[in-house]
Amino acid sequence: MFTAYLRKVSENEHHFVWSAHHIIFDGQSLSVFARDLALAWRGELPATELRFANFVGREQHLLQSGEAAGRLAFWKEYLAAPQPTLQYPLDRPRPAVQTFVSERRSLELEGDVMKKLDSFAQEKGTDLRTVLLTTYLVLLHRHTNQDRPDHRPALGE
Repeated sequence: MFTAYLRKVSENEHHFVWSAHHIIFDGQSLSVFARDLALAWRGELPATELRFANFVGREQHLLQSGEAAGRLAFWKEYLAAPQPTLQYPLDRPRPAVQTFVSERRSLELEGDVMKKLDSFAQEKGTDLRTVLLTTYLVLLHRHTNQDRPDHRPALGE
């Protein structure tokens, strides 16, 4: 699922190659990992008191306190409810039998637009992915007039 290889090319040059299955990283965690790896490589990664043992201790406390049961119940109820289906306006009637035939369309944003979106994301204290996802959800709401479209497929869940 994850492999890494470090090759010394010369005294001052190394090549680091790594490969990870997409289940290990999403876009945000990949950028955090890459940033922390670069900091660690330069010896600039700040020391932290967080250790795996601390994580395990917190998880055990969560399980023993009963709080986990409440969280689990919430998610079971939330996910058991039928999720709303977006009612897109259609330009032609749907077929009687669903075929799953579709097409893909791509849109390339110009560099200036991307810079403005990145700047906007930074102003709002978020990242470009969140801005684009939010824009997409607003667009879905605008076309369907539904208050809470199911956004999980857009998040890759």
